Amino acid sequence: MSFSQVVDQALKENRDVCEAYIAAAEQMLADDIADNQVIGQHGAAFLGEGKTKVLTHCNTGALATACYGTALGIVRSMWEQGRLEQVVFTETRPYN
Repeated sequence: MSFSQVVDQALKENRDVCEAYIAAAEQMLADDIADNQVIGQHGAAFLGEGKTKVLTHCNTGALATACYGTALGIVRSMWEQGRLEQVVFTETRPYN
């Protein structure tokens, strides 16, 4: 649901627009993090078993997604599983 739809729905239901907007944004954040964690788990599984070296390029983590990341999510999942031997980022940005 888009934010304009959230506002329209709140107005139709006589609810506070700001509260509805914030609730929708918080749900989008939670959904994005959960989706990224699943992507990370599937990506880590795709790369096989054992220690692995990974190279990733461009906009990972919080710059590309809400937090966990898609490409970086794979790296995080592998780290959590103790399977990450080395990671190389060929482009860096702040906060990653």
